[in-house]
Amino acid sequence: MWIRALGQDEARMDASCLIKIEELAHYTDSHLKEAILSLSKKNSLKTKPFLEILNNEVQCSHAATIGTLDDEAIYYMKNRGLDDAQAKAMLTQGFFRALLPHISNQKIKTLFKLFLTPDSGLLTPD
Repeated sequence: MWIRALGQDEARMDASCLIKIEELAHYTDSHLKEAILSLSKKNSLKTKPFLEILNNEVQCSHAATIGTLDDEAIYYMKNRGLDDAQAKAMLTQGFFRALLPHISNQKIKTLFKLFLTPDSGLLTPD
């Protein structure tokens, strides 16, 4: 499972994600990866990934990160002619675009691509 989240302004998030593998679920292969992008110093973003594994014959992992936009990448993009808002929007779109290869449903993938377009206004950092 891939989870991406975005925290802007005074957003609050406290996520608990659980992967539970039952005793009879032999040879299960399950992975949880959470990535949260913070676009404000005023927000509070927390995540807690949990694994509950009742069977030893499995492959299972989890990871969680909370980060901000890369200042060096913003600087680089601004030196290439983008303004601050354009650079931040492009990096934010790239953060979510990484999910596209993992979306198999074409209707959902099409909607997600619309969400990622600059004209949607949904991923424009303040």
